[in-house]
Order: sequence, then structure tokens, then C-alpha cells
Amino acid sequence: MEHVFPDPPVLFAHIRDNDRLTLLRTYAYNNTMSRPKKHRCIHCRPDASYFKPRGIPLMELEEVCLSLDEVEALRLCDYEGKYHEQAALEMGVSRATFGRIVNEARRKVAEALIRGKALKIETHAIHEEDTT
Repeated sequence: MEHVFPDPPVLFAHIRDNDRLTLLRTYAYNNTMSRPKKHRCIHCRPDASYFKPRGIPLMELEEVCLSLDEVEALRLCDYEGKYHEQAALEMGVSRATFGRIVNEARRKVAEALIRGKALKIETHAIHEEDTT
């Protein structure tokens, strides 16, 4: 796979040669294939896939999407009251990763509540072995 770089004289005319090379290497590194996402254990199947403010048609609302990872993190931490370390072990991720997932999930739920947006739970990634 070849990388096509922008023309350095145009984009980086004000930058020294050594710094241009560093920027191009950084660009190449950041635009290559990333590490594959780790398989995570999801033990719940949500009963609903949308929550929205009452009285407003769904097609008129902006959406905030929650991934299954985020729903599982909310379930373990907020619904079941588990500590991050224990919940992370159940999901098969590090404690730091779990913390990032649950913080992002809480931010999305808060945004939907405060801004009156629909909350969509992405259920297309459910596999039968994950819910048993």
C-alpha cells in the first residue's frame, strides 16, 4: 500500500527540513492500519434500541449512538454497582480502557438527556455467544 503525501513545499513551506520529515513520518504512521479491536465480552441484550423525548417524532431528532461496549460498561458499573477493576475483568479489557468506555458512555447519555436527542443503541454487533 503506497502512501500519497501532500506536496511538502505547499503545506510546510514555513517549516525546516528536519521538521518536515518528522511531520511526514507522523502522517504516515497515523494513516496506516490501526491495531485490531480486542474482542470484548458483552453479557446483555438491550430490550430497546432507541430512547427519545416524548412527543417529538424520531425523524426530527438528532441521534447519539451508544455502542454495545458502552451499554455493557454502564450495566456493569452503574446498574450492577461493580468497581471498574472487576467490571473490566468481566469485559476482558484493562481497567483504564474500561474507564474510558464508561466515561464516554456517560457523556453520551448526558448529552442525549440535556440536549433532547434520541439515544440509539447499536445492536447490529450482537453475536449469540456474547449473550449467554
